[in-house]
Amino acid sequence: MLDSPKGRQELADELDYREDTISNTLSDLSRCDLIYKERVVKNTIISLLEHEYDDDLYAGVPESAIRRRIGDATASSGIEWLEQINAIERATDGSFVLTA
Repeated sequence: MLDSPKGRQELADELDYREDTISNTLSDLSRCDLIYKERVVKNTIISLLEHEYDDDLYAGVPESAIRRRIGDATASSGIEWLEQINAIERATDGSFVLTA
């Protein structure tokens, strides 16, 4: 198969196809991860607002409370993503408030 230019080209095409497939799969997984973290952070903010931060001490939920509840890695990337899509904003007191 590798003895002819056609065979080498077929192999190269197959490798390109596989590389594209892997790249697309990783991209899809990355998107799924962001969507998961978005939901976790949103649900955490809602839960904390309903059960622990329902007074007027904070406008929203402090980042430290979110991190304690779901962990640093999930909180960091989830908050960053939600800020990028304008789904949360930081209040003047530093807490996070859902915008949508």
